[in-house]
Amino acid sequence: LITNKFENNREEDRQPDIHRCERIRWISYVIRKADDLEEVWCWEKDVKTKRGRQKHIVLYLHQACYLVVLRRKKNRLELVTAYVRENHNRMVREKNSYNDPRVSA
Repeated sequence: LITNKFENNREEDRQPDIHRCERIRWISYVIRKADDLEEVWCWEKDVKTKRGRQKHIVLYLHQACYLVVLRRKKNRLELVTAYVRENHNRMVREKNSYNDPRVSA
């Protein structure tokens, strides 16, 4: 949540990122506002990770380009990461490609 991978992209070489630290409180705000369909975009997707396939729920505070990722477990959600996502156009495409779990079909 407060570190970045740099040149070699190795997990053990992560370094603290002051900008991520400055936004640590944004995580709780985004989660609390998750029911607000206008302020927080949401979609669920399957992702392949080192631990196998997982369901991730993405919460995107689009006005601030801030992304919070949660992992769906059997009876709970776990926080995976949160960061600023500069490519807003990509987020629009992802939002339109996946279903919003807050909206019933």
